[in-house]
This record gives sequence, structure tokens and C-alpha cells, in this order.
Amino acid sequence: MSQAIISAALSARLNTVAGYQVQWENSPFTPPSGVYLAESFLPADTLAVGISNASSDEYSGIYQVSVMAPKGATKGPPRVAADAVLALFPRGLQLTRSGITVTILRASMGPALIDGDRYTVPLSIDYRAFA
Repeated sequence: MSQAIISAALSARLNTVAGYQVQWENSPFTPPSGVYLAESFLPADTLAVGISNASSDEYSGIYQVSVMAPKGATKGPPRVAADAVLALFPRGLQLTRSGITVTILRASMGPALIDGDRYTVPLSIDYRAFA
């Protein structure tokens, strides 16, 4: 249940970005002709914090947000969108949902990729939570 709560907290934060449609993970979506965002929740292994069976668990992973733009257009608009998303997830940000606090460890932009008719700028948002 904790992974679902963590994912929901991160998605709720992304939902506050203005001006861009978001392709939510595993939801129907018709891509617009311009720039849009696509999310992916990539949890890592859950680790026990202590040696007791009753100890807390550490949840970590990457919240991947891809900025999608038409191939062949300028790189400016997707970079502006990437900066807007990264500004939402500063290092140290704490998001609390259903009693679980998710801490953002870092947010970074990767190199752009061309995939079919799309120019994609991948963003990786590293997080950690304890439950």
C-alpha cells in the first residue's frame, strides 16, 4: 500500500504544473500536437531499516517524467517545460500523503532522445520515504 501512496503523492505534485497535459501512467490518453508530460513510477527494492521484523521500511526509487514534444520543432519549448517540472521537485521537498512523507533527494534532466515522431526530454526525480 505504501508504494501506491508514494506514487499518488508524486502524481499530485506533478498535477500542479500549469499549461501541460499529463499522460498518467496506465491511463487512456490522446497526445496533443504540442508539448506534454508523461509519468512513470519506478520503485526500487524496499529495504528494512532495522533488524527487527517490526522495523520500518525504506522506500526509494525514481519518479520519471518525460517531456514529449514534436520531432523537428525547436528544443526551447520542451526545455521550458522540463524546467517547470524540475522547479516543482526541489531537493529536500517533503510531500505528505496518508501519513507517509516522501522526500525528494534530487531532480535532474537527462539527454534528449528521438523516438518516432517525438523529441523526449527525460527527467528523473529521486525520492525516499519510510513507513
